[in-house]
Amino acid sequence: MTKAITWTRVCNRIAATSVAVLLSVPCAAVAADGEHHHGDRGGHGLAMVADLVIARPLGLVCTVAGTAFFLLGLPFEAASGDIQTPAHYLIVEPARYTFRRPLGNIS
Repeated sequence: MTKAITWTRVCNRIAATSVAVLLSVPCAAVAADGEHHHGDRGGHGLAMVADLVIARPLGLVCTVAGTAFFLLGLPFEAASGDIQTPAHYLIVEPARYTFRRPLGNIS
């Protein structure tokens, strides 16, 4: 019984923390939107928050998955003699999208 109660408390704390974070994201976006505009270097507050919370983690997942697929297909790519093209599209492009572009510039 003690484990079930502890698990329930952990789940409740996770849920409460998640709700608090989700409620604070729009507030941070509105606050950041009114501060500074960077022109072409980046986006506005809401775009920055969406980029940070949604696009960057998805880009990281795509980079890791692309690396895994590249490694799985490496014997076939080596046999065909073209390793650079799959590496570029499966690893370099997702990594560049995730780590090199300005925050909030989703393009």
